[in-house]
Amino acid sequence: MAKKGETKGLKRLKAPKVRKLKRKVRKWTIRSRAGPYKGNESIPLGFVLRDLIGVCKTMHEVRIVLKEGKVRVNGIKRSDYRFSVGLFDVVSIDGFGKDYRIVFDLKGRFEAEEIDQTEKKTKISKIIGKKKTKGGKIQLRTNDGRTIVMDKTEAKVGDSVEIELPVQKVKRILSFGKGAKAYIIGGKHAGKKAEILEVREGEINKPKIVLLKDKENEFLTTMDKVFVVG
Repeated sequence: MAKKGETKGLKRLKAPKVRKLKRKVRKWTIRSRAGPYKGNESIPLGFVLRDLIGVCKTMHEVRIVLKEGKVRVNGIKRSDYRFSVGLFDVVSIDGFGKDYRIVFDLKGRFEAEEIDQTEKKTKISKIIGKKKTKGGKIQLRTNDGRTIVMDKTEAKVGDSVEIELPVQKVKRILSFGKGAKAYIIGGKHAGKKAEILEVREGEINKPKIVLLKDKENEFLTTMDKVFVVG
């Protein structure tokens, strides 16, 4: 029996909750290709262009724009309409005159926020892994699939790195801790910006608890839902 090819479609009812769409209007939507993000933490580039930004009305138009090399994600040209795009990625369309950053709305769904020319030059990634290599160097792993190798660094898991675009170079480390500015990436507070007031130690099977304050009130959430941005 011949080997079955990769499934390109995805039923709307089964689409990840981070995808902002009307689930009962049509049966199918685009499936993200395996890439820098997990499937439930990303949206395909074609969906961004057609459904979020609206620069294209149909998938036929999306394919034409991508084939002409007009679309960049984090400063790199992308031609795959199923390329996975995630939190804080910068999407630019040559000749369109606008740039967008992928962020959460207050329901925890991705949306495209228009940004200026200065903002499009950087991207923030969260450190989710750290280890020492055989050569004695430090290897950092980020939420967007990056592997950053450094001679030495004080950065730790939970911190963030600001990446310079399009050279993909680490510009600075943003430390996780009291006083840091954070972005909430999960739970009922998703999409909010807040200041870290306190970090409470967890237990063996329980994560650290973070006390934060936004413009209105104080609230608690777990460390994995906190993304340091400043």
